[in-house]
Amino acid sequence: MANNSNGLFTFLAGMAIGAAAVWLFTTERGEEVRQEMKDKLNEMKSNLEKQKDNDGRPA
Repeated sequence: MANNSNGLFTFLAGMAIGAAAVWLFTTERGEEVRQEMKDKLNEMKSNLEKQKDNDGRPA
């Protein structure tokens, strides 16, 4: 049981350290990051639809 608790603590500590690093080193505002992610997802969706239209061949 102690092993599971230690592993969970390590995982949560790693997540907290990673979140803090992202927060400290990000160069863009949250709105800009969300817009960039939205644009990338729309681009991926478009590419998948093109592949579907081409019977699975790469676009």
